[in-house]
Amino acid sequence: MIARTAWRRLCAWKPKASSYCLPSLSLVLPTQPMSRRLFSSDHSFGYRCSKCGKEYTKWQGQCHACNAWNTIEQNSAPSVSAPSKAYSSSSVKVVKPSKLRDINPVAHSRYKLSGAELNRVFGGGIVPGSLTLVGGEPGIGKSSLLLKVSSDICKCDSRSVLYISGEESEDQVKLRCDRLGIRDANLLLLHETNLDAILKLVYTNPSLYSCIVIDSIQMVEMQDIPSAPGSVTQVRICTSRLQELAKSLNITVFVTGHVTKNGDLAGPRTLEHIVDTVLYMEGDPINQTRILRSVKNRFGSTPEIGVFDMKDQGLIEKKDLYSCFLTSVPKDQPLSQHPLLSEGSSVGIIANGSRAIPVEFQSLLSKMNSQYRPPQCRCLGYSFDRLLLLVAMLKSRVKMNLSSYDVYLNIVGGLHVNEAASDLPVVMSLLSSLKSESLPSTMCFIGEIGLSGELRPIQQIENRLKTAASLGFQQCFIPVIEGISLPDHYGCMEVLQRKRIHDVIDDVFES
Repeated sequence: MIARTAWRRLCAWKPKASSYCLPSLSLVLPTQPMSRRLFSSDHSFGYRCSKCGKEYTKWQGQCHACNAWNTIEQNSAPSVSAPSKAYSSSSVKVVKPSKLRDINPVAHSRYKLSGAELNRVFGGGIVPGSLTLVGGEPGIGKSSLLLKVSSDICKCDSRSVLYISGEESEDQVKLRCDRLGIRDANLLLLHETNLDAILKLVYTNPSLYSCIVIDSIQMVEMQDIPSAPGSVTQVRICTSRLQELAKSLNITVFVTGHVTKNGDLAGPRTLEHIVDTVLYMEGDPINQTRILRSVKNRFGSTPEIGVFDMKDQGLIEKKDLYSCFLTSVPKDQPLSQHPLLSEGSSVGIIANGSRAIPVEFQSLLSKMNSQYRPPQCRCLGYSFDRLLLLVAMLKSRVKMNLSSYDVYLNIVGGLHVNEAASDLPVVMSLLSSLKSESLPSTMCFIGEIGLSGELRPIQQIENRLKTAASLGFQQCFIPVIEGISLPDHYGCMEVLQRKRIHDVIDDVFES
């Protein structure tokens, strides 16, 4: 109120006529309110999160958007000017929409790859003109995978495949090709990090190339962008230019991406939105098993996986798929001849896309030796939050005393399980370790568990039961599913439907 009164008096003040005269006051008022000028598009943010792209006016330790620490960096890119309002200018391209009934889509034939695993992950083959991102840890096999895919495309199309490596020279890539047995004549190698030069090469003769591979997107850069390669701005703009090239020329583009220490793709989140397909290569670099997981696919099923063995000759498809996830069962004898699993082990049937695979869950409940710390939970290949929910449910609903135990859970084979149908096998694995009782190897579990202890229905139950029956399991516990009539037996396997977790515990441990 005092400031407003002083402002009005100043505006209404006029000098009195006297022997002296004060100089006239020239007041320059703002053309728009301060709040609008402060948050307008002309305001340049000084800091940006390198993980999600959130912009900040000052530095801080944690990003509020993605909750990552020490990822906020100073943004050296110039501020983007406001868009011009001269929409009638001749420099703007005139666009014209098309009616839905007048559009005749062209059915492109997919590139069929040499192997059922790769074709399954890509949804039946690679669509021409698609943009695919392949992520994974260093040394996991991304370059070997893309060289194999490039060789397969060379056999499907007479045009050339351009493999561009920003991390290795042409001689080094040639050595890997010799080790993998790749000798295609129309496979071209190039070492280049300037994306402008790459785009000029392709646009000069677009009919020469059928596929382009960029290894990796964090190494290439645009020369007119004042930021380092791998920055948020560089990755986003370079990926957008590659997407424009793929759609305009109908050229298939593959890019590899680095991952952070948490396993997420490095760079902005918009990178995954721009591309058509996102694939993750998982597995322990020390072991041979590799799992190629489809996280996003605009042309096929999303949760598909492919299982491979990393050998000297490259990625080899896994023939015996089920044995790599069931280590407690000897491979040279059928399941029915091994009555018991090891303590703390149980088997569940997990669905990945159109495929159902058996997965072994191993738990260990260790008695705490110290009274000065709370119990801890550790898991590998499983959701930590979901494990905490299941442990809390066992304490409250089943009345299991787990407060004095450290809980450890492992998924055999390096597989990452994220679906709710794994709740029942995880709980049975925990109870097997707590009671020190081994479960029969001919028994498997499928089902989601609610916080009140009820068993909830799941998807693809018939596909899971068929897979379990074909592997020789004799008993399978599942939830009661309303509206679906399931037989009591699938071949020689008995299907046991239960409503609550207490019913399963009574049947398994008190029978």
